[in-house]
Amino acid sequence: MDAERQAIERKAEQERQRVEAEKEAAQRRQEKHDKREHVIQELVQTEKDYISSLSLIYETFLGPNATKVKSYMSYIICLSRTV
Repeated sequence: MDAERQAIERKAEQERQRVEAEKEAAQRRQEKHDKREHVIQELVQTEKDYISSLSLIYETFLGPNATKVKSYMSYIICLSRTV
């Protein structure tokens, strides 16, 4: 009877350890997933900022004012040559 009880207790302990190991593995997977998601969100935000900066550069130098900017730059270059 005592051996049977010990066998049952061993099985119960093994089951508890298995469940605990599965919980820990799931937690590690979730942490990796969260970290990956954070990195992706940061990358996407960086790319959005980059596109915004490129848009600003385009609008400033190549947009409707491009002719004015080019004229101004030509004027600056001419002035620098005379000095």
